[in-house]
Amino acid sequence: MTDILLEEAARQFDIENFLPGQRDAITSIFEKCDTLALLPTGGGKSLIYQLPAVMLDGVALVISPLIALMKDQVDALAARGVRAAYCNSTQDELEQMKVLSAAVTGKLKLLFISPEKAVSHSFLQLLSRMNVSLIAVDEAHCVSKWGHDFRPEFRQLHVLREVLKAKPPICALTATATGQVIQDITASLRMTNAKVVRRSFFRPNLEFSIAYPQNDGEKEAMLLELLEMMDFRKGPGKCIVYCSTRAKVDGVSELLRNHNFRAGKYHAGRTSGIRERTHDSYSIGKLNILVATNAFGMGMDDPDVRLIVHYQVPGSVEAYFQEAGRAGRNGNPARCVLFYMNGDFVTQNFLLGQERARKSGGEALLQIMRNYGTSTICRQKFLCGYFGEVVANCGKCDVCREDGKPAHTAEYLVALAEKKKAREIKSTHTFAAAEEEIVRGALKRYPAIFGKGIIAGLLHGSKAKDLLKYRLVSSEFYGKLSHIATEAIVKFLEQLIEQKQIKIAGQKYPKIYLADFPPDSPRGRNGKSKLRKTEKSQKEVSPESQLIRDLKNFRDREARKLKWKKFMVMQNAIIVRIARSRPNDLKELIAIKGFGSAKAERFGNEILRIVRACDSPAFPS
Repeated sequence: MTDILLEEAARQFDIENFLPGQRDAITSIFEKCDTLALLPTGGGKSLIYQLPAVMLDGVALVISPLIALMKDQVDALAARGVRAAYCNSTQDELEQMKVLSAAVTGKLKLLFISPEKAVSHSFLQLLSRMNVSLIAVDEAHCVSKWGHDFRPEFRQLHVLREVLKAKPPICALTATATGQVIQDITASLRMTNAKVVRRSFFRPNLEFSIAYPQNDGEKEAMLLELLEMMDFRKGPGKCIVYCSTRAKVDGVSELLRNHNFRAGKYHAGRTSGIRERTHDSYSIGKLNILVATNAFGMGMDDPDVRLIVHYQVPGSVEAYFQEAGRAGRNGNPARCVLFYMNGDFVTQNFLLGQERARKSGGEALLQIMRNYGTSTICRQKFLCGYFGEVVANCGKCDVCREDGKPAHTAEYLVALAEKKKAREIKSTHTFAAAEEEIVRGALKRYPAIFGKGIIAGLLHGSKAKDLLKYRLVSSEFYGKLSHIATEAIVKFLEQLIEQKQIKIAGQKYPKIYLADFPPDSPRGRNGKSKLRKTEKSQKEVSPESQLIRDLKNFRDREARKLKWKKFMVMQNAIIVRIARSRPNDLKELIAIKGFGSAKAERFGNEILRIVRACDSPAFPS
């Protein structure tokens, strides 16, 4: 069987030899065993399901979160003569039905599908009519609520095999998973006696290191110096600079272009067309540096990346190792540099607050990332150890080069201890009765409007941008306690919170107020906010505004139902035109610029019903 596998791999995929782990995983699938393949980035995971899909009778179902890359995978297979297609929300209903019909009638060997579509009622009805050879779950760490990229839809994927009479094997694939995540994946997918195929996480050609910039200016200088030193103006190879936010991607890419580097930017805030063009420019070498969020990289196959820079600390070791692992896939020496700054953890905590509803254990994952940045053991030893693998020192990282005593890490830890001591000294202050009354006065003036940081900055007289933004520099309380450090005021507020004299409103953006002076009391906010709310509630909403709101609600509902982007149903400008012209019938609706007969046929009757429900006459254009 082994010789047959290698012959078919050579014929169909130009593979001369299997990479470590591939043969075992592929053989396991042919033995109809559930299989979890845990291979590092660049370990050849896609061949594990593609080769059996080509050789087995029926269609292989490939569940992938990588909608942007499905087309690339299908095109690459088509170029090799493999009948493959994808089905996701980028296609209209007709395109999706054509693809699914081909799968049902046995015209496909592989069907790539998004998890959202895979668990939909309409797909599950069709699935029972397909001859499914295997179910492959790519990026399987998304299944686990303990993973770094949890996707709730992945938890429902076990229903796929349940609706099939023949029970095909399930193959789950990922580059990063701890023991806890592995257990969660196999349990959630209801894999039976799953064979776990592992390959070492150790990457002998990668040089890991950490830099400790003190501020944003120093961080920018370090990045420019690193790119100059590695000759990224004219030298070979590529570089990816990872940032945590879109705003930072925009800023860093502009910095690099201003210094004449061939840098592009990639994040989810850009249109799919621009992202595709940027990716193409990077792939063909027109750009050799890409500044990106984690929206870029999953499933990529660039062999000549010789530098990965994490400009901001990522949210977990899993995310870091997967992104850093995109370096040196051709086996040549490559560097992975992490810029470690305390301020980056503030950003990650903010992002964590936004994701808390769908993700568990984020704080613990972030703490391990802190530990990595302050550790003085071999970088690869730390990373591999996190995934349960014991390895020897790599001999290449910054720690190994300095015999386990990296001076820059030691300097950072000393500076960190000194800052902590200075903060403790600053936060030490005994508040007099008059000073306490000033604090209480500020909280009465702004109940449940600001958090403790802004209140402390207000009283101290800080010139932070938030105080300027909210025009608090003109407040009667601005600088009233300028002789007391901000840290001491924050500490005093925290003491009052512990004593339950101050309460907190809101979870995402906590705001504080006095327990005996709540914002909804008759005295709250000096009566001003209550008055404004009353006045606002008495203001009549214009008929046009109400109609626009109703049409937007309809648009949003349809977009969710169809899994379309909102603009694909109706753009805001079209909604405004409809609200102003108030069409009486389909003919008048079609005449509105940008609407068209296809949308009128699909949504027209409901839109006309919404327009008629509005009592007032049409507004002039």
